[in-house]
Amino acid sequence: MLSYIIVSFLATAVALPIDFASDTLLQGPGTGGPPCAGGNQYKIVTDSCAEWMSFAKDGVISECPPTCMSALDKARSSCAYASTPSIKTSIDLYFPMCLSSFRTSTPTEAPTFGPSKAPTTSPTAATLTQSPSATPTVTPTSKPTTRPTDVPTKGPTLAPSLETTAAPTMPWCTKIGPADVILTFDASGSIQPADWDMFMTFADNLIESIPVSTTQVHLGLIQFATNASTANALTGDKNAVIQSRHQKMSSPLAKGRSFIDKAVNLASAEFDANGRVGVPKLLVILTDGIATDKQAAQNALIAAKARGV
Repeated sequence: MLSYIIVSFLATAVALPIDFASDTLLQGPGTGGPPCAGGNQYKIVTDSCAEWMSFAKDGVISECPPTCMSALDKARSSCAYASTPSIKTSIDLYFPMCLSSFRTSTPTEAPTFGPSKAPTTSPTAATLTQSPSATPTVTPTSKPTTRPTDVPTKGPTLAPSLETTAAPTMPWCTKIGPADVILTFDASGSIQPADWDMFMTFADNLIESIPVSTTQVHLGLIQFATNASTANALTGDKNAVIQSRHQKMSSPLAKGRSFIDKAVNLASAEFDANGRVGVPKLLVILTDGIATDKQAAQNALIAAKARGV
């Protein structure tokens, strides 16, 4: 039985004359050519491509089945394809259509709106710095002070001079009120000449600086060792005190021990004999060490204090 499958695509009509009953492809009317063996290849095309061709006829371009693609490819190598123009035209029309259905001009999968990879269950590692950050201190730093530190000097301080400058003059003690003062010096054998010179320098500076007069300070001088002696009784005559200091106290006694109690008792007797009533009484003792008789010295000092010294 002769059967025709007519497909219309892009306003082009082609016919595939196939003999379904035999293995011989018959030519269409008017072709004048002899029959060609191998028509079974076109029966395979018909069976494999019938549904797809029907969709193509209706203008629906669907995916060509792989079996149809394979049948069309094999039909192109048959004798009927080479000898029959109408068969060749049909195969040449459908083969590219079937082949193009396997090729997409755009990616098959639609692009996703989010990242493709699923999020990790734990956070990603932080980007490492090129060098480690500063190690935090174990304890916080000191709290800033509420006030600024001392203002620095505008310039460096002056360098000390190479040679010592002259000693400054002693200021006069002009605000000392009336007082009776006795200076007592340790002149025992333990006092070296250099020590005595320091005692006398102190005495000279003190005598020079305080206002010794009949109405202000009365000054007396005592030196002691094993015994005590008065170098100058209480007086308001500064010149007399200075003269006694240089004449009677130019050097230590160079012998004896430090009986401080005898010096204190002698000074207390001098306050009683020549001191003024209602005037403060001050006793200054210069020594290089401990009293020879500590208990006696302590008793003498307690007694002097009780008498207002």
